[in-house]
Amino acid sequence: MNSFCRKTAAMACALLATLLASPGAYAQYTILTDLENFSEDTQLIDFNDLGNHGDTVSEVDGVSFSLSPSGLAPRYGNQDTSARPYDPQGPGSIDPLSPGAPFNPYDNLTIAFQDYMGRVGFAFSANLNNTVNVTAYKDGEVVAEVPFTTPVEGGFKFMAFETDTPFDELLIDAGNLQGNGFWRLDNLRFETGVADADGDGVEDELDNCPLVENSDQADTDGDGLGDACDACPLDAENDADGDGACGDVDAEVDFNKAKAEVDFDNGELKITGGLSIPSGYWTDNLNPTGSVQVILAGNNSSPAVEQGPLVFEVKGDSDKKWTYKDKSGALGVTKFEVDWKGAEFDYRADNDLKLETTFIGATETTLLVDAEKVDGAFTISLNDTMISYDADRNIVANVDFEADDDENKKVYFTLPYELMADSTLTITDSTSGTVESVAVADDYTEGTVKFKFEGLFDATVLPQAGNTTPATLEIFLSLGETVFAYGFVDEEDWDKIESDKWKR
Repeated sequence: MNSFCRKTAAMACALLATLLASPGAYAQYTILTDLENFSEDTQLIDFNDLGNHGDTVSEVDGVSFSLSPSGLAPRYGNQDTSARPYDPQGPGSIDPLSPGAPFNPYDNLTIAFQDYMGRVGFAFSANLNNTVNVTAYKDGEVVAEVPFTTPVEGGFKFMAFETDTPFDELLIDAGNLQGNGFWRLDNLRFETGVADADGDGVEDELDNCPLVENSDQADTDGDGLGDACDACPLDAENDADGDGACGDVDAEVDFNKAKAEVDFDNGELKITGGLSIPSGYWTDNLNPTGSVQVILAGNNSSPAVEQGPLVFEVKGDSDKKWTYKDKSGALGVTKFEVDWKGAEFDYRADNDLKLETTFIGATETTLLVDAEKVDGAFTISLNDTMISYDADRNIVANVDFEADDDENKKVYFTLPYELMADSTLTITDSTSGTVESVAVADDYTEGTVKFKFEGLFDATVLPQAGNTTPATLEIFLSLGETVFAYGFVDEEDWDKIESDKWKR
């Protein structure tokens, strides 16, 4: 049984940064600084003309007010005429002093709305050195905890915020360690308007990156998480195996065909194998660097070989053969050879027309059209590309092309996009009028990597050497800085397990 599909986390996934969030908060919030953040639908309670000074205020326009922990209603006050930030400027306000009850400076204010709100603001005056903490609730559950500061000079201050989760109740705590918790509240503004925490014009409930500005809402892999905040924007499963590499640049070592040998007498490792380059990964413009980690016998704390970055020497005209050698005899990687082969499409049509890619890159594909054995006119259509040959092999195309010969038998066309495996092209035989529909996937081969690795390790650090259990081998490779590969050989995967050697 081959168990290379078993995964072990090798690297930590990238963490997304978040905006303002207090400890213990259950949702994201944004502190608002002025009235421009409020819409025309904002409702306002100015607390003017509610009765006589000292009358209780338990409800105004459907909004309920109560004191905590006393459980009393706040009082209406009309004696404070100091300036309020933002209109209106009337003297009305509410505070925690209730008639017929002793003044409790520790009383906080609870505000309950009939509907769910997304944005609220108010003018608030508290004693100097007070902290003002606002807790928002939805159906009794905490939504967010928002801290404010009182002005050094005293007086009213504008305090406002919005959350990415609606709320229906607020608790305003304005106490301090000196026991001096008197406060006044005026000009309560609130609205059910949608929260837009990142200010990109897309409401949070519809925003695929509610905390990162991305008005275009681009979501390349279609996983519901916008590219701007997606650690794996080309991997819909977002590093499902947890090895620290996104699926679009992640690969597995195929030990079905691979060879591995561990020599405990000489402390030698030899591993050869292949990788399938994930769909969408392009072998053009690769940086010839890499790293290796090999873990034997489940000894995760001390890998037998761990080395990187390795800088390869590039061999050949294709720039796809890499070699690293160290003949010093030191422990570590002694030989590492890599042979890249990019994705390919190779198709022969019914009229003997041959289509073959010589390069598939991120933004460009080179398509070789071999019409040497084709008689008559034909047209190739793919995406927005049109390539037409007349009976004399004269070509009209809306993409650049270059011929290998004067008779246009073999012509290279530059397609300004990556040829995708899920594409469909059509070939129209102008002579017979037949149309051939070609599913690219049927003749598309994913890119591959062949590798050969050799290394030296200190076998004495492994207890009982080759008799160590379990007889496991794990290999982690990085290639081109971004391609990660993982392979696992379990005890039942070896062809031979002896005290001095494991081999398959």
